[in-house]
This record gives sequence, structure tokens and C-alpha cells, in this order.
Amino acid sequence: MKNIVFYIILAIVFFSPIVFYILQFWQLDISKDPNDWAVFGNYIGGIYSIFSSIVIFILGYKMTKVDEENNKRKKAVGLILEQIGKIKNSKNKVESITKLQNLIISHRVFVSDNLFYKLRAYADNYLSSLKNEQELNISLEEEVTRGLKKIYG
Repeated sequence: MKNIVFYIILAIVFFSPIVFYILQFWQLDISKDPNDWAVFGNYIGGIYSIFSSIVIFILGYKMTKVDEENNKRKKAVGLILEQIGKIKNSKNKVESITKLQNLIISHRVFVSDNLFYKLRAYADNYLSSLKNEQELNISLEEEVTRGLKKIYG
């Protein structure tokens, strides 16, 4: 419904200058004088250049917002990947895993629900393996890392 209203408004805005021009000069014959057509061209060009400038500004603004969101996502995923790498070399693995868990939770909006739950399972599995409760699930680690790298690019 929103799209239909948007396109109706866009059509009204797009065609209104031509409709106004026709309503103003409808009683006149179509001119054969190039100067009259030049005036009409200036009118149309002036009106539509304003419209196109507004559209370009809005598109530029939206693209900037999308780009900012993508940069935040890449930064968040990069931090998570970096923390996963630090766990293996860390002397205090429990602290490193806790940092990973905090990163996962604080950056949840940047990953899919599926990847979020896999990240949580990975961190929990790592903690359990440290306590010798279960074996470290290497395939889960690879799957998580692959999913994060896919987002990171």
C-alpha cells in the first residue's frame, strides 16, 4: 500500500508541471516557432532539474545511511572474528571467551539469528571443552568463522 501511494504522489509531482502548462496554454495552437519550443524546453528543464536534484539528494542520503550500516556491520563482525582468533593464543581462555560472548550479545543486530545462535553455541562449547565436559566442536568453529567471513567480505 505504501508503494502505491508513493508512486501516485511521484506521478502527480512528475506530471503536474506539464498539466499546468497545458491548462495555461490549451487554447493556443501548437507552435511552429522554434523560440516558443525553446521557452517550453527551458520551463520543463528548470522544473525537472529541481525535482531531479531533490531525488538525487534523497538517494545520496539513503545510500550514505546504507553504507554507514554496512561499515558498522563489518566492524562488529571484524571484532568478533578478531576475538575468536585471540582465544587460541590467550593464556586466560575463559576471559577471552567471556569477551567473545559479550561481543556476540552487543553486536547481535549485525548477524542473522542463525549465526548468532551458532556463535553462542560455539562459545558455550569452548567453555565446556575447557572444563573437560565435552570435546571442542571444530566443525562448529569452522562454520561460524565461515559465516562471519562471508559477512565481512
